[in-house]
Amino acid sequence: MLGYCQHESERILIYEYMVNGSLDEYIFKKNGLKSLLLTLEKRFHVALHVANALAYLHEGCSMFIIHRDIKPQNILLNEELEAKVCDFDLAKVLDHNKQSRNELTRIRGTLGYMAPECRGDEIEITEKVDVYSFGIVLLEMISGTKNTDFSITNFKEKAHSRVTNNGIMELVDETLSRDANPEQVRKMVFTALCCVQVNSSERPTMSDAIKYLNGESKDIPQPPIGNFI
Repeated sequence: MLGYCQHESERILIYEYMVNGSLDEYIFKKNGLKSLLLTLEKRFHVALHVANALAYLHEGCSMFIIHRDIKPQNILLNEELEAKVCDFDLAKVLDHNKQSRNELTRIRGTLGYMAPECRGDEIEITEKVDVYSFGIVLLEMISGTKNTDFSITNFKEKAHSRVTNNGIMELVDETLSRDANPEQVRKMVFTALCCVQVNSSERPTMSDAIKYLNGESKDIPQPPIGNFI
């Protein structure tokens, strides 16, 4: 936020203008110029920007914040196609003490991006709900397909099969296959599969997800197929 005005009935919030709009306009619209601009390499860097933003909210911010609505529509791109996370209407600010990071609350977020533990009237919220949503966004960025247009379960199983059988490039959006870097694809797919585990305790922290994407962790854990929904 750059500034605000609060004078009598006049209330205005002033934010940085993100000239290139939201991520969904680049990964889901196949026939437009935008889909050609966001190459896989740029998508990889967008994923890193988002991961770093979430890691800051979870671990680096003076207040512990769970976003709870991570999706392509809430990821904005500036003139250099660098990403920033927006829309904190659903965010939950908790005490930074780790012992208070779990809280029962009503369901919040967007269907398709909500973690399994969010399905119910009252749920236990931790930062791992953002990790799950980030994993779903990664799968969408790789495939160029909305999660509402494919079975998440089938895609996870397909991704796991391609990873273990050296066919990982078959997962990539066909508009990107010509310039896709197999190593970047591998890192993104492995990270996504780790993030979308059913059991929240088996998902990495966002700091670990960043290490997986950067290749700083020598051994990215092989996600067990049995833990997918």
